[in-house]
Amino acid sequence: MGVVARVVLVHGIAQRYEGPESLGLTLGAALRDGVQLAAKLTLEPADVACAFYGNAFIEEGTRADDLPPWDENHVRMGLEAELLDA
Repeated sequence: MGVVARVVLVHGIAQRYEGPESLGLTLGAALRDGVQLAAKLTLEPADVACAFYGNAFIEEGTRADDLPPWDENHVRMGLEAELLDA
């Protein structure tokens, strides 16, 4: 059996473009700092995990909330293609 976290963090809103590892680094470090300063207890990085569900709010194939899933077939010849080439 693998290592089991002692604490599981659950992120708040607006974390659609993060991930469990990057959130775990920042949120986990802040939690460990707070516990160390307040209670003089040490949590190791392996003691803290971050549950992640932000990607559930992104439609597959899209790049942002307000942009349609454009690809190279949507580029018009002329100025648009020249700007991309530049």
